[in-house]
Amino acid sequence: MSVHVGWLLKSYRRRNNLIQQQMATKIGVSREYYSRLERSIDQPSIDLLQKFSSVTGHYLEQFSVMNKCFKHDDEITAMCELCTLLHNNDRREIVRIMKCMLEKKVMV
Repeated sequence: MSVHVGWLLKSYRRRNNLIQQQMATKIGVSREYYSRLERSIDQPSIDLLQKFSSVTGHYLEQFSVMNKCFKHDDEITAMCELCTLLHNNDRREIVRIMKCMLEKKVMV
């Protein structure tokens, strides 16, 4: 995956006023391991991503689309942080557009 899964975990946790232990419990891992995921030291398995998806409402396709887009660019990261404030339907539409653009190789 990449640093972006960690960013999503942390973003969701903060938006929902959770501490790391609470989030770790929700997805069924230790707080120590969760911290490593959030800092992108470890990468989650597909099974763990599915648990995260069911807890947060983020879809697995969002992870793959964002992983292709991000290149550790601060501007993109800032824009994606703003996207977390959008309604779920709006976020899904942005992901759909990004996925379409990637498939057409419009994005570099």
